[in-house]
Amino acid sequence: MVCPSEDYRTSKLTSAQPHSQAQRHLKLAAKVLHSIAFPVEGAVERDTDLASHAQFIRDHRETMSDFLLYVSVSDAGVFVQ
Repeated sequence: MVCPSEDYRTSKLTSAQPHSQAQRHLKLAAKVLHSIAFPVEGAVERDTDLASHAQFIRDHRETMSDFLLYVSVSDAGVFVQ
C-alpha cells in the first residue's frame, strides 16, 4: 500500500522488488484469497502452502461469496452524493 500523499512516480517504491520473505507472504496471502474466492474441491489440500490454512479458508468461503455477490450486483464502493 502506498500512502495517498506519496507520489509513487518519485518515491522509488515501484522500482524495487520486495524482500524474498515479503514475496512469500504476499504470495501466500494471494493464494488464500484466491482459494476463498474461487473454491476448487481438493485444491487446498493438494497445495502444501495452503494446507495449514485449510480451516480458515473453509470458514470464510461463504462470507467471500456474499461479498463477491454484493459488489457484483450493487453500486458498492461507488461514491454517490
